[in-house]
Amino acid sequence: MFAIDTFLDDGIQGISSDDHTPQPINKQKVLTDLRTLIARITTLLNIVNHSKYEGKIQHLGFGFFNANDWIEFADMHHRHYFSHKLVILKLKLFSLKIIKINRLIQVVKHEGNF
Repeated sequence: MFAIDTFLDDGIQGISSDDHTPQPINKQKVLTDLRTLIARITTLLNIVNHSKYEGKIQHLGFGFFNANDWIEFADMHHRHYFSHKLVILKLKLFSLKIIKINRLIQVVKHEGNF
């Protein structure tokens, strides 16, 4: 996984999480939280880059990671889910095109031109 810098298509069984994921109040809250996250990640990267410790902590699906592995894993994880989002958006766009084509066909049939 780390050698190819991406997840394989194989699924892993993870721990169940809460089914309810609250949505943000508004766009401004999302932007504020993202800025906070970027600041925290920047601080974390600085700590990791200057740490003398090299311990590892177990990921239940992928084995043991050191701090740098966890950071790389987080990056891959987010890219993986953004790629899922892109696929979903493409499917939605494709579905909308199909709906428009079907509506056009119905209009043409209704007018007797088909």
